[in-house]
Amino acid sequence: MPQSFKNAWRWLVGASAAAMLIASIAPAASAQDITLCIARNGKIVGVDLPFCQPHNLRLVWNIPGAAGPQGPNGPTGPNGPTGAAGPTGSQGSVGVVGPTGPLGSTGLVGPAGAQGVTGLAGNTGNTGPTGHTGPVGATGVAGTNGADGFDGDFITTLTGGTLGDIIGPAAGIQLTSSITSVFPIWMAPGNGADTIQSTIAVPTPGGCAFDLQVLLDEDPGTANAYTFFVCDQGDCATSLTCVISDAATSCFDDTHAVAYAPGDSLSVVAFTSAGTPATLDVGWSLDYFYNPAGVCL
Repeated sequence: MPQSFKNAWRWLVGASAAAMLIASIAPAASAQDITLCIARNGKIVGVDLPFCQPHNLRLVWNIPGAAGPQGPNGPTGPNGPTGAAGPTGSQGSVGVVGPTGPLGSTGLVGPAGAQGVTGLAGNTGNTGPTGHTGPVGATGVAGTNGADGFDGDFITTLTGGTLGDIIGPAAGIQLTSSITSVFPIWMAPGNGADTIQSTIAVPTPGGCAFDLQVLLDEDPGTANAYTFFVCDQGDCATSLTCVISDAATSCFDDTHAVAYAPGDSLSVVAFTSAGTPATLDVGWSLDYFYNPAGVCL
């Protein structure tokens, strides 16, 4: 075994003994060094010697002393130079509104100003309360009896129109901008429609047609219009008529009537009367009073 390994344990023993020796020394008032001379057999052969023998190991430990009292404050140094101006801070939040100050004294009356422009009319005020009911007036003169109306048992409703949004377009039977008063579309009760009147006109037993109503599936559009007449035989310039224009989708005539002699045919004619209206489907209805005399009461 090498000589260095043989003596290694002795160095460890000597170091341990030195540590115990240092621990037994009371702390000094200030930092100090502990010097040990250790022989090769690990024994301590000297403490705090100025030097050790050449064949001994010299170990030095430093033991910190206790902290000394704080010294007095030094004199205040001169002021340093003024630093550069810092960046401007962000705008602070608006403070709360302060209390209203006392009312000042009334000032002198100023000169009269020029006449201002007339302001806009104000809103209509609320309706006032209903006044008291006045005294009952004298009874008026009795009016004459009106004309007798139609007997409800002899009135029916006739309906018709173009052939819907599937059959109508396939058959070319719709309201379009190309139909005119010269080449119109005729419609008859039962939803029959054609460009030839004689193929769809329906003979009547005599009576009176009135209260015409017409409905489109959409409006014709701005500055556009379709016109409708109820025809008696080939006469389509009757008084029973109405017009649908612009954004409207329906029209009616509940004022006029058309009389039919027994055997006269009934149909409704439609044509473009303004602009170039959209292609549309139409439905119509009218009331018919059966009267073999062929007159309207």
